Amino acid sequence: MKIDARRILDIRIWVFLLIFCFSLIWLDCDPSMLKLDMDLLDEGAWAHNAKNRVLFGNHFESIDDCGYAFFGGPLFTFFLRLAFLLGGVNLFSARMVSLVAFWGVLILVYFIFRLCGYSVKKSLLPVVVLGMNHQALIFARWSTPIFLEIFFLTGSFGLIFLAVSRISSKKKYRYAIFLSGLSFGLAFASKLTAIFNFVPFLFFLILLVFLFKLFKLRDLFLWISGCSLISG
Repeated sequence: MKIDARRILDIRIWVFLLIFCFSLIWLDCDPSMLKLDMDLLDEGAWAHNAKNRVLFGNHFESIDDCGYAFFGGPLFTFFLRLAFLLGGVNLFSARMVSLVAFWGVLILVYFIFRLCGYSVKKSLLPVVVLGMNHQALIFARWSTPIFLEIFFLTGSFGLIFLAVSRISSKKKYRYAIFLSGLSFGLAFASKLTAIFNFVPFLFFLILLVFLFKLFKLRDLFLWISGCSLISG
């Protein structure tokens, strides 16, 4: 008797469901002992301003109050504030922001590989490798803007690939380039260290313009304008 594959849940659902459950369970428990003690203090520093805004109505308790998160990751602080408003000021709500961004990265990685022409199973391989990686899970379950930054950087990179695949349609591929710039700007707003990725991204686009002749010079400026719209 042959088994109808269509009656079985898609393998993609099982993979993402496994990673979802594995990363979510006991989210608010004590962090891994493999993390340095000084690193664990970062959770409090990044949540400080959002917590103040929810509990006291202002990001700063005093003039000389710490603005580590407010200035270092304004978009992360905004999402953290929303999480606190929805779920209360607690460790679970704080870590959900980073965890949701982690799930988003896995979905983007899958679609980027699919966009490059890989099969479903081959595209799921990097998702499993990243999604079940111990170090990645530690950072995903840690309330810092690292994975929110990575999410928007991955989105920016994926949109460049989308633009290359839509090169025959001028309007569609230019929309993708502009949105790629916007996504990079959002990465910068999530964590200011994203600025260190600006030169590699710019160099990659310059290669696509001058070496591979896939884009035009104005497309490069279009990406920069999209990036500047947010980060500026």
